[in-house]
Amino acid sequence: MSRPSPIYRLFAVLLFAGCYIYGLPEAGGQERTVLDSLWQELDAAVPDTLRVDLLNEIAWELTDGAPDEARGFLDSTFRYARRVKYLKGQGNSLNYRGVLESKVGRIDSAIHYFQLAIPIREAMGDLGGVANLYNNIGNAYDHLGRYENALENYHRSLRIREEEKDSFLIFRLYYNIGDMYERMGNYPEAQDFLLRYLENMEPRGLSDGVANAYNVLGNIHFEVNRFEDARNAYLKSMAMHEELGNSREVSTLLNNMGNFKDMQAQLLHNEGPGAGGARTGAKSACPIPESAEDHCGAGRPGGYGRGVP
Repeated sequence: MSRPSPIYRLFAVLLFAGCYIYGLPEAGGQERTVLDSLWQELDAAVPDTLRVDLLNEIAWELTDGAPDEARGFLDSTFRYARRVKYLKGQGNSLNYRGVLESKVGRIDSAIHYFQLAIPIREAMGDLGGVANLYNNIGNAYDHLGRYENALENYHRSLRIREEEKDSFLIFRLYYNIGDMYERMGNYPEAQDFLLRYLENMEPRGLSDGVANAYNVLGNIHFEVNRFEDARNAYLKSMAMHEELGNSREVSTLLNNMGNFKDMQAQLLHNEGPGAGGARTGAKSACPIPESAEDHCGAGRPGGYGRGVP
C-alpha cells in the first residue's frame, strides 16, 4: 500500500483529535457513531475524491456540536478538493460552510459561502444544486429581514426547478414565495402562491407545511378584513397542528384567534350608532421566525438544505 500524502496525514491527525474530544467508542464496540464509521472508511486506501466526500461528511457531523472544528475541516477539505480538481467536493464544502454559518447566526457569512458555491455548481451543470443554493440564500435574506432579496432568490430557484420539472421542490418554493409576499403586504400574490402550494401538497397528507400555510392564509384574510375566512383558516390550521402534536404552533394560533376576536369587537364598536370609524387591519401576533427550524405562524416547511448532488 502506498504511503498517505502529507495532506492526508494532516487530516488524519485532525480527525483523530476530533474523535478523542468527542469520545467515540473504540473499534469493535457494539455501536459505532456516524463519525466512527466515517473514520473507518477514511482510514482505508481510497481515491482522493472519496476522501474529500468523507471529510465533508465528517465536517457535517461536527456542525452542530463543534462548529469551530467543522469550520476547520471544511476549509481544509475545500483546499484539498481544489488541489485534486474535484468540483463536486468544492461545491459541497462551500455549501456546508454556508449552512454552518447560518446555524451560528453569521448570516452575511453564510450568504457569502452560498454565493461562492454557485459558479462551481454551474460549471458542473448541477442545476438542482444551484437551485438549492438560491433557496438557501433566500432563507438567509429572510432571516435578515431583507425580503426583496429573499424573494428574488426564491424566484431564481423556482425558475430552475420548473426547468428541471422537480415538482416537490417547486411546491415547497410556492410556500416560501407566498410567505414572503404576505410579509411584504402583497396579499393577492401571497394567496395565489399559497393556494398553489396547498392544491399540490394537501392531497399528499397532513404536514407542518400544510398546517402553516393555512395559518398564513388566515393572516392574509385577517389583513384584508375577511374575518370569517380568517377564522376558518386559523381553525383548520389549529386542528392540524393539534393532530401533529405541535403545541407551540397551537399556542400561536390561539394568540392569532385572540387578535381576531379583539378586532371583531373593535369593529362592532366603531360601527355602532353615530360611529364613523374606518376599518383597520392588524398584524398577527406571530413574529418572524428566528431560525431555520422556527415554524411559528409562517415558519418554513424546511430550512437550509445540504443539497448534495
